[in-house]
Amino acid sequence: MLPKFQKLTNFICQEIATGAFKYGDKLPSIVDASAIYDLSKDTVLKTYKQLMQMGVITSIYRKGYYVGRFEEKQTVVDSLILVDELTSANRLFYQSLYSLAKKKGVNVKIVEHHNDLLAFKRVINNNMGQYQKYVVDTCTIANTELQKFFSDKLLLSQILTIQYEEDHTFESVQTIYLNLKQDMNRLLNKVFDHLSKYDKLTLVLPERESFPYQIIKGFFEFSDTHGKNGVLLEEIDKLEKGTAYFVMDENTLFKLLRLMNTNKYELGTDIGLVTLYNRQYLQYTSKRITSINWFHESLVEAVINMIIGTQKEHFINEGTIQLGESL
Repeated sequence: MLPKFQKLTNFICQEIATGAFKYGDKLPSIVDASAIYDLSKDTVLKTYKQLMQMGVITSIYRKGYYVGRFEEKQTVVDSLILVDELTSANRLFYQSLYSLAKKKGVNVKIVEHHNDLLAFKRVINNNMGQYQKYVVDTCTIANTELQKFFSDKLLLSQILTIQYEEDHTFESVQTIYLNLKQDMNRLLNKVFDHLSKYDKLTLVLPERESFPYQIIKGFFEFSDTHGKNGVLLEEIDKLEKGTAYFVMDENTLFKLLRLMNTNKYELGTDIGLVTLYNRQYLQYTSKRITSINWFHESLVEAVINMIIGTQKEHFINEGTIQLGESL
């Protein structure tokens, strides 16, 4: 027994062959076809995708589906970016991405899904056919779930994923790798001489923001390799002399600086400090704060170039470290 989408495919082909649909005719929209043929929107979309692959119909952006092929130059690319949430680490990145996108003829809409897979799927389902590119920041959602979902929707060719480690689940789609675990270890090795004077290394987790777990793995890999006392802290309420602190969010940074002033500790001597994000003001504090940043301009340009098609290969993004007097 033929699946429903194949039956509809055969029916539309027959309608074209008999002249019911002529070259250049507009087909019913996905919503209308769903009602006309009493089928789900997913089934209609799958049918139209197959007909486009066969060269029977074409899709013209914001106009609909037509019988035959049309060459229409599109000067604007519309992209939907799905991110877990905007954080201290990535907020400036997405602001820069939005600004550069406009200059490059790319319309960008950024949607947060707050680590809710159902909300993520709902956003995609509600925007099917409205975007030419879907950029997925895979910070907290399992790749296997995403791969199956996009494969079922026949959207793999329109996906660009941002991965936080080398995972080959999405081998068939454009991917940007951040490789946070290896990069964290590599970057901390660059400042090992400055970190060696501290007895303890403490990674403070954000109280309210999400973060990629690969950072924790890289932190402990570095600590274990060098025989340092690495500690994970969920909340900071006091400071210890001889400790270097690594913070991921601005709330934790400001709290730490207040505690430092209260205790009259000297930054870079009594305690060390590294932020795992970058801000302009970090360079203008009384002692410049050392910062690690993965969301820099090179990543912005790579994402835009992949969206507009000038870069097609996978891209490996390396983080940078700016050494200040805080270590």
